[in-house]
Amino acid sequence: MGLDRIPAQRQERPKHIELKELPEAERVAKLRSGRKQFIDTIKLIAYRSESALVSIAREKMKRHDDARSLVRGLMRTTVNLRTDIERGELRIELHGQSNPVHDSIVEHLCAELYATETHYPGTNPRLHYAPLRSSPIHGDQDVCCAKLNLEHENEYVEHRNRNTPKLLLEPCG
Repeated sequence: MGLDRIPAQRQERPKHIELKELPEAERVAKLRSGRKQFIDTIKLIAYRSESALVSIAREKMKRHDDARSLVRGLMRTTVNLRTDIERGELRIELHGQSNPVHDSIVEHLCAELYATETHYPGTNPRLHYAPLRSSPIHGDQDVCCAKLNLEHENEYVEHRNRNTPKLLLEPCG
């Protein structure tokens, strides 16, 4: 059997075959229509929830195009879960964002979500969303300058597994 016979064998085979002609072991697993509809419904609910959060975020954003990426980033943000039995709340604390403006938008989102008075499904505690600020400067303050703290050249802050120089932000006025 030489290599010169392989092209002739390929030409003998049909270029297209129907799914039913494939051997059972090589067939693609297909979701049943009921299962597919269920998964599509979950995806639709998730997208609508994300879109609702985006519309709330846009109320405080100057650049509306950035709202969806901010919300998607929030979905990947780490949170602290704390129970407050006395107040009957499950506190969800979202960690600070990359800048004070985003922190203020997250604060707005948390206030809107808390106002819905949603209870954790199947239980009594009310969900209380709260932001943890990454910066002492609030988003409604203007930042006049950002300068590196070079008083001590070896002074670094641990930030997302990287050593970066400490950045000082000073509010105006």
